[in-house]
Amino acid sequence: MWLRNAEEIAYSMLELKPWELMRLQPMEFYKLVKGYEARKKINDQNSAFWVSSIMNTQFAKGKGVSVDDFMKILHPPTEAEKKQAEIDFINEFRAEGGEI
Repeated sequence: MWLRNAEEIAYSMLELKPWELMRLQPMEFYKLVKGYEARKKINDQNSAFWVSSIMNTQFAKGKGVSVDDFMKILHPPTEAEKKQAEIDFINEFRAEGGEI
């Protein structure tokens, strides 16, 4: 069952052959997908660095774009990441003596 749902991702993004997909267990496939996503994010960061470097030569000092500007567009934070950032902020605020 899981193979039918995974075929599109396996053959497109991961570029697996049919016999390679058939030999994978579900957890191995999941790890391959996570690895692909990590590689893609690293490649996007690299591209964003070079694009921002080229673009910043045309802007006034202090008004350029950063790599983070591009990464927020390419990889917006998920709900889990937003929730974790909020928890981290509250914990840090309380550690500094703040009250909520």
